[in-house]
Amino acid sequence: MKLVTKELLGKIPNMEENESGRIYAKFFHVLTAWKWYAMEYDPENEIFFGFVHGDFPELGYFSLSDFEDNQLGGLPFERDLFWNDETTIETVKSASAEGSPL
Repeated sequence: MKLVTKELLGKIPNMEENESGRIYAKFFHVLTAWKWYAMEYDPENEIFFGFVHGDFPELGYFSLSDFEDNQLGGLPFERDLFWNDETTIETVKSASAEGSPL
């Protein structure tokens, strides 16, 4: 499976253009509790901006190539194919604060 499609990248706003607070994609790895939620994308540098639920939940940047080029335990990173792209950052932050990220 391709991690990111052209169709998906066409939906994600460019950097600093997401006024709705929507999250367009969720990435994860089955061997970690970390989640990456993509809100904006820079196609030139293949960098996302969004919410990262890791050791310390925060807004930040993450690279598409980091997901595509790396594996943990022989397993690739994945994208949640059932992600509802109407979900907002407020919803994800709230769930994260309660200890149960979406």
